[in-house]
Amino acid sequence: MSNQPTPTTIKYLDGSEVEIAGEIPAEQFSKYRAEALKTLGEGLTLDGFRKGHIPDTILVREIGNENILNHMAERAIQDAYPIIIKEHNISPIGRPSVRITKQADGNPLGFVLTTALMPKVTLPDYKLLAQGKKREDAVPVSDEDVNKALLQLQKMRTSPPERDGEKDEEVALLPLDDDFARGLGPFSSLMELRDKIRENLETERARELRDKHRASIVEAIIRDTKADLPQVLVDSELAKMFAEMRSNISSMGIEWQGYLDKAKKTEDDLRLEWRDKAKERVTANLAILEIGRDQGVEVTDEEIAPDLSTLLEQYPDADPDRARAYVNESLYNNKVLEYLEGQSDDDQKK
Repeated sequence: MSNQPTPTTIKYLDGSEVEIAGEIPAEQFSKYRAEALKTLGEGLTLDGFRKGHIPDTILVREIGNENILNHMAERAIQDAYPIIIKEHNISPIGRPSVRITKQADGNPLGFVLTTALMPKVTLPDYKLLAQGKKREDAVPVSDEDVNKALLQLQKMRTSPPERDGEKDEEVALLPLDDDFARGLGPFSSLMELRDKIRENLETERARELRDKHRASIVEAIIRDTKADLPQVLVDSELAKMFAEMRSNISSMGIEWQGYLDKAKKTEDDLRLEWRDKAKERVTANLAILEIGRDQGVEVTDEEIAPDLSTLLEQYPDADPDRARAYVNESLYNNKVLEYLEGQSDDDQKK
């Protein structure tokens, strides 16, 4: 309703929070009264009056002046908040908590807003730390490894016969031959199947070593990263951890409460146990974001498009904006981790 700046004072708190105290002048605050009466009176029906045509004096009596003032305060602060954060050049995270300190007809509206800020991140010498983490050499895939994988496929493809209503576990496995290979996919021979299994195992081992190498670099960096974490970020990460755990438990056909009962834990117990891990994950995310900024990492629309298309095909009900943000973050993080890996690899070549 108004773009006039609101007189405020600002106080920085621990945990990357800021407290903003201020007042909205009485004349400016009073302008919200008509809108409050209209909004609160829209659903009100009284005998003898047409809907939407009830006099203000009767509306005040029916709705209550305190409710009207509360609505005025809510709308006034909603309008003032973007102006306040722009004026003080702050970057809030999430919604602020609001405490009204003065609220009466004909008076200024006094308030105190408390909100979390994106924390300042102080990075260590991440290049040097990355250089100190060496990538392990992959262990070659042996014939024995391939044979073990083939045995698992044999067991999966062989259905034990029933005897007297019970499964007989002692059953001959299907023979390993070209017919067996052709039954698993576009393979012309058992040798071709063995080659594909070897290739997949090599790819899996390379991925595991890459992930292990990346994790060791990130762990070294966050150990010396300084950031005063706001509680809202830690709580948000805990919520993600709970969602991940619930999904994993559900995929095993176990009810969440049943899992908690068997583990003899409550959700509060888990929050306490996971809090340090949540802080580590938040610090890692902030460190990666800051390193990317330092190195000028960017993700283009062309890079996002194919992954976003695939994601929306898999989850057609997903919100496109949230899906895009997820893909953007994933690609951004991967670019930063590739850069850090490159620092380590370059040092190994020296």
